[in-house]
Amino acid sequence: MLITASKINLLYLDKSKQCNLIKNPIKLTVMKKTIILLVVLISMSTYAQHEFQNNQRHSKNNFTSEQNATLKSKKMALHLDLNSQQQKEIYGLILKQEKKRDKLRKERQSLKEGKMKITPEKRFKMINKGLNAKLAFQSELRDILSPKQYENWKRDKREHAQLSGERPHPNRQKRRF
Repeated sequence: MLITASKINLLYLDKSKQCNLIKNPIKLTVMKKTIILLVVLISMSTYAQHEFQNNQRHSKNNFTSEQNATLKSKKMALHLDLNSQQQKEIYGLILKQEKKRDKLRKERQSLKEGKMKITPEKRFKMINKGLNAKLAFQSELRDILSPKQYENWKRDKREHAQLSGERPHPNRQKRRF
């Protein structure tokens, strides 16, 4: 390998810059402080963005039970091409479900505020009760919808479950049935 005079000069210049920086401790401390400040600012901004996204996710739905039932029934009407009688029946069904959900949400919040631990037996009862409510909703919906509409609803529900299954909760393991 040939080393030319220009390469030697470049190497010499690089070494002299390094020595200059080390010889001047004021520049070195300013650089250290600047780097530390940048790291702190970047970490704070990412943390703030994460908190903002979490707050948006939790405060997204501040509607009443009636408003939620109206919105959900209209979305179902658009997706499944429901007639007016079906819309009214589904609105009543969803309204009943939303009121139960609000009641359970308030119970859970009171448990959190009281900092009471949920026993495994109580957790089992709550999960079992929720699954029974889902089965009842599904059977009532089957009575209201035509077979084709019900199949479309099941397909949409399955697709939605698959999409949400791709983004599992970070603290939970993936469930296998």
